[in-house]
Amino acid sequence: MVMASRLRVLRATGAPNAGRRRRNAGKTGASVATGCHVQPRQPLCSAPMRDASPYPPDGHVEPGGPAAVGTLQVDGVDVEIRKLSVSAMDNNVYLLTDLGRGEALLIDAADDAPRLLDELGDRRLTAIFTTHGHWDHVRALDDVARATGAPVVLHPGDAQRAGRQPDQPAEDGMRLAFGDAAVELRHTPGHTRGSTCAVLGGTHLFSGDTLFPGGPGATFGDTDAFATPGR
Repeated sequence: MVMASRLRVLRATGAPNAGRRRRNAGKTGASVATGCHVQPRQPLCSAPMRDASPYPPDGHVEPGGPAAVGTLQVDGVDVEIRKLSVSAMDNNVYLLTDLGRGEALLIDAADDAPRLLDELGDRRLTAIFTTHGHWDHVRALDDVARATGAPVVLHPGDAQRAGRQPDQPAEDGMRLAFGDAAVELRHTPGHTRGSTCAVLGGTHLFSGDTLFPGGPGATFGDTDAFATPGR
């Protein structure tokens, strides 16, 4: 993950110690552990954000709470980033919109399809990008895809985990457009064999569970998952 050192990272879980808590949860059966030391939260974006209300200063969101909203300019295009948290797992969902065209990209339809569709509003959803196929990142995937007709973009290596085949297979280096803006996909196997990140404007990385606050996502001892790196 060389890119991570120079990109602002936008992760899949909202809490600073989510990676540690979720790895522990898998061993204890608990969904969310409490009492962990809380590190200072990082802002949502490194670039200046405009139209900030109701964007919180630290970019933190809570399950069921309001979305964090901000805009930035990417290659001359005004892009809005909406970040919201869903389910008790505190999974982050990102909605990227080209404000000039009204076209959007959804990253990880993790849960609560009615909430995601409400956030979508009258935007035209061009694709649903799924960073990986773990159950807590795909629970709303089929419902949102069915309601919007948007194609599902997923690496084939995670199709079995996700319980469906992609409408458009994610490939390393692929550009995924929404309006006049686009993200570039990077295959980053490790957390799962199909884990894939999205880079916006060379400055913002949507990492899924490839990265957690404080370190990499769990690899569960599966060294073979690193055998076919994307680049």
